[in-house]
Amino acid sequence: MKATKILVGSIMIFALGTSPAIADEAKPFGFKMGMSEKEILEALKNANAGAIKADPTLIISRSAVIPLKGYSSYLYVFTKKSGLCKISALSENFSSGLKLRQEYDTIKNNLITKYGKPAVTFDSDNRTDTSKDILDAMKNGEINLATSWGETVKRHPDGSFYFESIAPLPKNLKAVVLNASAENNRLGGSSGSVAITYKFANESECLSEITGSTFNAL
Repeated sequence: MKATKILVGSIMIFALGTSPAIADEAKPFGFKMGMSEKEILEALKNANAGAIKADPTLIISRSAVIPLKGYSSYLYVFTKKSGLCKISALSENFSSGLKLRQEYDTIKNNLITKYGKPAVTFDSDNRTDTSKDILDAMKNGEINLATSWGETVKRHPDGSFYFESIAPLPKNLKAVVLNASAENNRLGGSSGSVAITYKFANESECLSEITGSTFNAL
């Protein structure tokens, strides 16, 4: 992005939603918790976002009401009862590990400005050879890039993991998760992307509905 740091920060904070200091309700990418399928599709149609309904509880679009530059895929999880409960935005693919890391750090810093200190940060670089390609190291688990706000990971006595809310976010927002990943591409090389996920406060009820619906279908 060829712009000043101030301009980049202003654009990204606007795209990620209104500051919680100004508004009580988060609206990431221009969407509110609980929006119905019809409301989501109408909003995307008005934004000319190229939406499709991928399955009964998932809508995918190539843009959003307030899109984030460089992010070309948006996923909306919803149910009839709970409405919209989760939104994810996926960046375009990066063939350069350095550019991927720069994008991850830029988004992370903007989210820190907006939501404060992260609840959990899993950023790590365990390469024995620091000259090793970042994307290859990510594929091998030598580099991990993941940060979350609003919830942390805890372990049950039986060894299983669960999420626990620990930090204040806007009242309708449960958590914000940022992560980067890498994989083999079709040309035999490596590529990676950055993902931002907003979990609304109704996510648990929403996922219970989806799980129950799947179980009943079996």
